[in-house]
Amino acid sequence: MAQLVLESAQEADRLYGRLRLQAACSRDRLTEALDDRRTTAFIPVSGLLGPCGHSTDLLAARCAQQLNQLGLVLDTYRSAHQSTP
Repeated sequence: MAQLVLESAQEADRLYGRLRLQAACSRDRLTEALDDRRTTAFIPVSGLLGPCGHSTDLLAARCAQQLNQLGLVLDTYRSAHQSTP
């Protein structure tokens, strides 16, 4: 059970790291879009964030899912540990 807790926590940590990178990508794209020297004619038709926005949304959902899973694993671990004399 402890191994499952460890693996769940490592996956949550890995996903959170990827989410931080994706968020930085989105931030950079928005910063660039808000640059006063840029005209609206140069904004891509795919939107300001392009695929970076969609990827960030999916990764945020996956990260939340993994954190929920980690919480469930921890609850199970605690329950099993309390039952053991």
